[in-house]
Amino acid sequence: MKFKKFMKKFKGFVSRNAYAIVVSLCVLVAFSVITAISVADLYRTDTTVQVEDQTPQPEPEATENVPASTSTVIVFDCPVNDCTVSKDYYDNELVEDKTSGVWKTHQAIDYIGAENAEVYSVYDGTVEKVENTLMDGVVITIKHNNSLKSIYKSLGEACVSVGDSVKKGEQIGVMGTSTGEQAEGVHLHFEVMENDKLVNPNKFIATAGK
Repeated sequence: MKFKKFMKKFKGFVSRNAYAIVVSLCVLVAFSVITAISVADLYRTDTTVQVEDQTPQPEPEATENVPASTSTVIVFDCPVNDCTVSKDYYDNELVEDKTSGVWKTHQAIDYIGAENAEVYSVYDGTVEKVENTLMDGVVITIKHNNSLKSIYKSLGEACVSVGDSVKKGEQIGVMGTSTGEQAEGVHLHFEVMENDKLVNPNKFIATAGK
């Protein structure tokens, strides 16, 4: 009788708490599975062997200390045999223009000489222009690089043509006169242009004569 009463009470308990019992069993099973996996991981031995790469690696190439390229220093020869200056370069000072009587700057160097005296290229370059003008006489422009040009005015005659390659010291023309500087007589009016701006030729000329 006692057993029957116990079973009756047990069935009643199970019937009343069936949902809680099922959930508890599921949790217990899940916990058991997780515990088993964790224990298995602890005892698992990693049989993978890390083999160091023995392939010889190329040594880095030795680099030499190569100096940075520097621009070519351009030094002009004098454009005439006798470098006698009749009027120097005046950029920040006014000087009298004998032909017009006007006081103004003089962004060039005037060299005196005899008629038909030879005029030379001051540096290697290419003849960019040969012009016969009313005010400046025959004018030759020589391009030396991308930024530097020399200009020869008041010439009587040119002996080069546009596109000619010329060397330093090569004759390009002869001295003459010009209407714009008539009072100066026979002379060479020599200009230098750097980056499209007239600059002092003395900054480039290192010789007193040829």
